[in-house]
Amino acid sequence: LPKKLGPATMVSVGQKYDGERLQLHVFPSTGPDLDPTASVPRYRRDGVEYRIFSRGGNNSTFRRALALPALAAALGHIVKDLGASPEQRSLADAHGDALRAAADARAQPVQSAILDAEVLVYDRERGQVEAFGFVQSMAPSNTASMEAVREGKKNLLVAVFDVLYLNGRDLVYEDAPLREREALLRATVETIPTFVEVIATGHMRADNEEALLVSL
Repeated sequence: LPKKLGPATMVSVGQKYDGERLQLHVFPSTGPDLDPTASVPRYRRDGVEYRIFSRGGNNSTFRRALALPALAAALGHIVKDLGASPEQRSLADAHGDALRAAADARAQPVQSAILDAEVLVYDRERGQVEAFGFVQSMAPSNTASMEAVREGKKNLLVAVFDVLYLNGRDLVYEDAPLREREALLRATVETIPTFVEVIATGHMRADNEEALLVSL
């Protein structure tokens, strides 16, 4: 790094998960609440819509529907029916009260945003993230995966690492510095351990070999 970037160059270091890339789009949307289906991949609660897109730009809202209630809650929208379905009981049991308190303390829920993230599978029995192959099968169409979710054995974990748009601000167009985006991300996304987490980053000089090795 020092030879390529220069010894005094500051670099940002964060954990890279071996997950599936996703981009979450959040925007105001009038109309009744919607649950995503294969033919209509849209999720709407209380006038706010959430759509998930893959790295290739495909609409993955239905395929990644298991992650949506937790993402909505992490942005200050407490879904009224949180925990109503068997797939969401582990989230409601573990974090429901804390999420409601956090939402009550928030001045205003997020109204519009674009977040970059990785989605992974968390094994609740083993207390660890599963290998990449598991995330491919964790979808509403997979009977075995859905059974594991209903039994509270597994859930989707979304690791968020960047915010590109927030409440009307186009941070990409503004060329907002990375540190500003990181600060906005931490202030915007409420961490829900093992469901929605913000990837921590560190900043150091490119020639600080000891610090770089510690961060790995």
